[in-house]
Amino acid sequence: MAANHRDAKDSTVRPAPSRKPAPWWAVSLLCLAATATHAQAPACAEATTQAAMNACAAADFADADRDLNRAYTQLQQRLETSRKTALREVQRSWLTYRDAQCAFDAKPYAGGSMAPLVRATCLGALTKQRTQLLDRLSKDTER
Repeated sequence: MAANHRDAKDSTVRPAPSRKPAPWWAVSLLCLAATATHAQAPACAEATTQAAMNACAAADFADADRDLNRAYTQLQQRLETSRKTALREVQRSWLTYRDAQCAFDAKPYAGGSMAPLVRATCLGALTKQRTQLLDRLSKDTER
């Protein structure tokens, strides 16, 4: 819990400022940077530093996200218009769930160097599961 602090100019006790979540664009930049450095990083199986493990997990999630976008687009192309709208709504709800679940998983590590690894690993795993489902739906859907 954050401690209270006193303002230097007066004697009013104010709560310590709370940490705000990173804006979406900062998270995107972090993922892009991790993807860009992934080729330069040591093989992920041999990663021994927290920074390297974080970069590998972020790169793995970026790959999984690309696969998810491919599977989603492929399924959208196979669906009738009414089902496309339904899929879009379901996908948006799933993305909200995924992000909330992974934020929950990483919460115990908030502020620590391990938090990005836990979050990216969760994002990657759930994204891969969703991609498998969309691929299966796409195969089962006749044009």
